[in-house]
Amino acid sequence: ALLQMMGDDARARQLLDRALKIYEQNYGSNNVWSAPTMISLAILLQKLGDYNGAQRLFERALGIREHALGPKHPDVAESLSYLGGLAEAAGDLAKARQLYESALSIREQTLGEAHPAVAMNLNGLGFLLQTIGDHEGARPIYQRALAINEQKRGPTHPEVARVLGNL
Repeated sequence: ALLQMMGDDARARQLLDRALKIYEQNYGSNNVWSAPTMISLAILLQKLGDYNGAQRLFERALGIREHALGPKHPDVAESLSYLGGLAEAAGDLAKARQLYESALSIREQTLGEAHPAVAMNLNGLGFLLQTIGDHEGARPIYQRALAINEQKRGPTHPEVARVLGNL
């Protein structure tokens, strides 16, 4: 993560590849402890434009998490959100919407309807709806995200600013 922040994506990729190999050697190739590193590597690959590589890793992490944690776990929702972001970046907005809505449903069921992770999901879904031109659909979603963030994080939190900027 640090090397990515510093702009050294090539070295960050090398280290993430190495970290993933270490996890797999120690825990097996389908162990839940490997999933966060897979996701970090997938995020980097998406940033670098390797959508196919990113999708393979996101889907692999999702499968591992579903198997280890069950289909209705917050970590599964996180994986679905990342896949939604990738679909959105690749221009498959219908798939992105379905993935975001699935992630939102899991988060609401497992974390509660007023959890900050739900607000983040709502903000992403609102942005997607705005992108496809569904402004009337986006507005109440943004408003709900704003209310959750203000209640749970306070009126001056950066996530409040993010939603305000989208509204």
